[in-house]
Amino acid sequence: MADWIPVVIIFGPLLAAVLVFTQTVRGVTATLVTGGILLIGLVALGGEVSGQGPWLTWQPGGWPVPLGLRWQADFFSVAMLAMTFLVAVSGGLFAIGFLPAAMPSAARHFWTLWLFTWAAMNSLLLAADLFNIYVGLELMALAAVGLISLTRETEALQAAMRYFLVTLFGSMLYLLGVALLYGQYGMLDQAALAAVIEHGLANGVAAVLMTLGLLVKTALFPVHFWLPSAHGKAPVPVSALLSAVVVAVCFFVMYRLWSGLFFVFLAERPAMVLGAIGLASILWGGMQALRQQRLKMIVAYSTIAQFGYVMLVFPVFVADGAAFLAWHGTAMMVLAHGLAKASLFFAAGCLSIAHGHDRIRELTGGGGRLGWVWLAFALAAASIVGLPPSGGFVGKWWLLQAAVLGEAWFWVVVMVLAALLTGSYMYRGLEAAWRPAPPVEAVRPVPAIMVAVTLFCAVGSVAMGFLAVPLEGFLGRTFQPLPIAGG
Repeated sequence: MADWIPVVIIFGPLLAAVLVFTQTVRGVTATLVTGGILLIGLVALGGEVSGQGPWLTWQPGGWPVPLGLRWQADFFSVAMLAMTFLVAVSGGLFAIGFLPAAMPSAARHFWTLWLFTWAAMNSLLLAADLFNIYVGLELMALAAVGLISLTRETEALQAAMRYFLVTLFGSMLYLLGVALLYGQYGMLDQAALAAVIEHGLANGVAAVLMTLGLLVKTALFPVHFWLPSAHGKAPVPVSALLSAVVVAVCFFVMYRLWSGLFFVFLAERPAMVLGAIGLASILWGGMQALRQQRLKMIVAYSTIAQFGYVMLVFPVFVADGAAFLAWHGTAMMVLAHGLAKASLFFAAGCLSIAHGHDRIRELTGGGGRLGWVWLAFALAAASIVGLPPSGGFVGKWWLLQAAVLGEAWFWVVVMVLAALLTGSYMYRGLEAAWRPAPPVEAVRPVPAIMVAVTLFCAVGSVAMGFLAVPLEGFLGRTFQPLPIAGG
């Protein structure tokens, strides 16, 4: 087992961030070189997991649990790392055209914080230790706060401060839960704790506190209020990264806890509570998206609704149906959402540069490069809605099948109505595409690299649907018991 793989994946972007900030290394160069190195690491990691899986574990320094820390990876980790890689590199390429036009003075700080966020997300996707997860959450949040405030506009600074305070509150809740578990068992490794944890008041309180902290960071109702302003006021590449990956990584951590450490608590009542949170998020996020007058804000509110949909996996899982199919559908939705949501924000950014704003009533249809932008928006929206043959459709279809097999009819109705609501607010954003294209001289030119990246992410989210069979095989061992600590 290659010990260099997690080192490269975690510390590669971190080293690049340091070089960009302290040396004369260009941010674009550092991001692309880091991307190339990480691609090698991801391919190697995928090969290792396929050959030796379903779990791989590393113990830095050779210290055993509970003294030492561990990294771990399975098929879902690899898939999430790959999605993070695609969005991080795509956002970096998008920024090549976006930064000179929107915020040239903030370029150096942008690249440093961008790479720093990338490193923090990778560390969270490989962390096996509860305290390591806390450290990763804090590093990711601090970098995200800096990215949101880069424009230095009053509204952006206010949104960044709100995000900082809320995410700090979420971290405190999570850490309190960790402290309760450590006080009882004297260890923090997820696998070691999962082997000994039992029903009890203190353990139940720890599960509630840690879940609440992660719900805050995932921006689910009713602790969602920070997301629209933070994602809506941030620079476009930052909005894409936050909505596509940062929120998804926080859900990934929650998924890891409830499919491993807290699996003993995953009974009908807790699952229904988590499902109710998802339902409320679907309704609130969807209704707010319908009311928005700016394209970027529609996309921002849709994140709340879509991750509410993902939360339906919990009540579907405890139903007497195809539990594995529910988890695989959820994984597929998260991955397809990442690429589609990045494309939607990129498209909003392209249109904002072309028109000087993103007010829906004043946007016009596609001509020249804007035609490709609207095509990308339509493809990404189709995946978000769940139209065939997109990746979003496959994920939602698998989850719907699991609900039908488990006779969870209430949640079947919720999923169908949620898809209709999603289609309604996505169409609100897309309706401007049918308007006549303006004269070429009436719109500002959009850099070709921005259009190409926007279309790439949209096509990727749809292409996942055509790769459903191999992806199902790849994710087929996603839901597995945690590896024995020290094994």
